[in-house]
Amino acid sequence: MSAVVEIWMGELAKLREKVTAKKKPFSSSRAQKETHFAQQENEQVEEKKAKETRQQVQEETSMSETTTALFTALQKNIASLHATYTYVKTLYYTSVSKFLC
Repeated sequence: MSAVVEIWMGELAKLREKVTAKKKPFSSSRAQKETHFAQQENEQVEEKKAKETRQQVQEETSMSETTTALFTALQKNIASLHATYTYVKTLYYTSVSKFLC
């Protein structure tokens, strides 16, 4: 998911460059400075958001790996308990059948 976000951020940056390149011949120096300042501010905000998104995705991924490990351990314990139950049940029916015969 973070790869998709990074690709889109790159595409948006390319489009922003094209738009600012088209606007430059018609704008005054003051407007250029304001545009440049606003662009830098937007880039910083976007970088911060992208970083937070990457960090969140990384946390979600590590949580998923932890959860998977927990489920694997539980599955092994359940298999062990089932085997024990089957063994005890077999012993019980064997002893009951010997008692009844």
